[in-house]
Amino acid sequence: KQLPFRFFSALKNVTSTESKSVISAQLNSACQNVSDLSGTTLILTDNSGSANGAPISGKSDIVVSDCGNMLMAIAAKKLGKRAKLGVFGDSLVWVGFSVDDSCLSIKEQIDRMARTEERSKNSALAIPSYMTGRGVGEGTETGLWWALKDVTDKGIKFDRIIMLSDICCYTQGDVNCGHRMAQYFGTNCSIQGMVDKYRQGVNKDCKVYSINIGGYGQTQLNPKDKNTFIM
Repeated sequence: KQLPFRFFSALKNVTSTESKSVISAQLNSACQNVSDLSGTTLILTDNSGSANGAPISGKSDIVVSDCGNMLMAIAAKKLGKRAKLGVFGDSLVWVGFSVDDSCLSIKEQIDRMARTEERSKNSALAIPSYMTGRGVGEGTETGLWWALKDVTDKGIKFDRIIMLSDICCYTQGDVNCGHRMAQYFGTNCSIQGMVDKYRQGVNKDCKVYSINIGGYGQTQLNPKDKNTFIM
């Protein structure tokens, strides 16, 4: 068994088209062994500066966002249109994908929208000062708030929400990265508060999974909540 991002690691270390094709095919084949997740799933991946700049170990050049984006691509390939994908940093961008594409092609699409494409052309959601720029923006993680607000406002029902991040700067209070969040999201606007609002307004039974790829040793969610799972 291999962690999913190891396929991406292998891809970075070969040069021939044949080798890349073999790795891509093997990853697609491995996806067939992934357990299905019933119902609908929202997946949100951190592509902020810390996630894009922090290698997963001292011996690796694979960064946190590569792991998150690869996991997101695998879930998209497995779940198809039952999955909704979002990448966040200073802004939130929803990522469209084709289930007919390979996992690696889906990851490339995620990477482009998260890191290089002009966010305003991808209908980014953000506080006014972050509405334009390259990718989702690397200064903050405030885009995560907009993801949770958007699906709550639109009443989109998910059976689970999966957050993939290094959890570098989530706060339980009103101020995040120097921005007073209450002016955009009202009272109780920590990430836990935003999850609470989603459950109250859309799906009270929604399960939330927070996967900490970077290991900062903190959480933005209540670990005692029966529908919250921290990894």
